[in-house]
Amino acid sequence: MEFDHCQFPPVLSSNIKAAGYEVPTPIQMQMIPVGLMERDILASADTGSGKTAAFLLPAIIRCLEKKDSPAALILTPTRELAVQIEGQAKELMRGIPHMRTALLVGGMPLPPQIHRLKQGVQVIIATPGRLLEIINQDCVNLGDLKILIVDEADTMLKMGFQQQVLDILEHASHDHQTILVSATIPAGIEAFTKQLLQDPVRIAVGEKNQPCSNVRQIVLWVEEPSKKKKLFEILNDSKLFQPPVLVLGLPPWC
Repeated sequence: MEFDHCQFPPVLSSNIKAAGYEVPTPIQMQMIPVGLMERDILASADTGSGKTAAFLLPAIIRCLEKKDSPAALILTPTRELAVQIEGQAKELMRGIPHMRTALLVGGMPLPPQIHRLKQGVQVIIATPGRLLEIINQDCVNLGDLKILIVDEADTMLKMGFQQQVLDILEHASHDHQTILVSATIPAGIEAFTKQLLQDPVRIAVGEKNQPCSNVRQIVLWVEEPSKKKKLFEILNDSKLFQPPVLVLGLPPWC
């Protein structure tokens, strides 16, 4: 499959090329056609395999059908992931009329997020806790939702967000399409799947329930006073790392 085979609108096809997507990855080859068929999907693939574009493209197409209220909801377990997904969504939606996103996440002021919703958006990218807070204030309507995407479902379960996701579903339309995406498929996902998905197509790329083979994890035990020094030793050693480097979980003074 190539992206041109999907017969996307010209503006979207142009954005796909401008974003650097040349040949679909294996997960994209499988997820995009099934997503465009409006089938529920349970998908697993390694980190960096292209899952985000694989669910964003069908979501954008669903949003073209409904432009006066949120049509796509993407739930993520963390603010950082939500910001990343919104960035990709805006890149793919550039130049498409009446297409707006709303980022609803904790750790950021609530009033601007509610104001954004009132401007009229088609795609909501949210963490479960913040979205429930806004729902409880009657500031968002999910009654016309066309597609729900739960990203990093395994992390959602580990962080205890399962019930919050189910609570959000109580406020959504009952005939929406659901795509559940995960790096791994642990045992708990199966029960979660039965609650969220209807006759899903199961798509797996890579080894089931195994971490990405391309990622090497190293743990260094460092006492608190030495953390900052050790960090800069690692970052300044060109033999260990080359930019770009993502650093998470540091205290404010670092």
